Amino acid sequence: VVRDWLREMTGVVGTPVPRSAAWPEKDFLDELAPPELAVYREPRHPGRRREWLLGRLCAKRALMAFLARSGVRADCPDLAVLSGDGPPRVVWSDALRARLPAGFPRPGLSLSHSGGAAVAVVFPGGRCVGIDLQVVVPISDLLQRRAFTPAERRGVGAGKWFPSEAPFVALWTAKEAAIKAVQEGWTAVLSDVTIREVVGPVFRGRYRNRPGRPGTFRAGSGFDGVIVPVFSGRFWLGLARAGVASAEHRRSGKARS
Repeated sequence: VVRDWLREMTGVVGTPVPRSAAWPEKDFLDELAPPELAVYREPRHPGRRREWLLGRLCAKRALMAFLARSGVRADCPDLAVLSGDGPPRVVWSDALRARLPAGFPRPGLSLSHSGGAAVAVVFPGGRCVGIDLQVVVPISDLLQRRAFTPAERRGVGAGKWFPSEAPFVALWTAKEAAIKAVQEGWTAVLSDVTIREVVGPVFRGRYRNRPGRPGTFRAGSGFDGVIVPVFSGRFWLGLARAGVASAEHRRSGKARS
């Protein structure tokens, strides 16, 4: 399902990296670019630092596969994946930049890590794609009320949406992927997106803007995506793309936004 959906987007997904107690972090530090190594050495919880490293390694492998399709060879240290308030930013080394064809567009990147695993997706620049990975854990009733609309809770509660284990985690993952697809960084919250329709693994919805908050997406513009369980059902993986017609626009025959 994920491969078929990505084939339409001409994207490349990095191989998900599961947790392994025997996985030695020090053996992979030479794959980091100097700016990434500085971030890795910043004080943080060991588990979060390990997930951060997994995410970078996964993203770099996806970027290398993406470049290889254009005949460009790259090594992990040639690529730096840096984060700020927005989406991850890809920085080329001088050596890699010299090997790129003239005018080679910088690709887009989205990555996620959770519960000791990581995933990444690379896609042509100008597309709006987001990926999210969530380990299956209980979500309290209070958090459900804050994150999900009454209609979303009814869709899950009736067993119509994500009819499997941990459906609210699936809903959370889908909404997170939709937020990342519009490159809003940490300024957007789950209530900014609404899932309107779920058919099998495919979900569709629309965005809204909170009053008084500038945003790059328009209220009512749509998104769609896929959501699947991975790692023997211990995680949910969601992929979303922004800039498609919302369900209301499709029914009314309006052009794709």
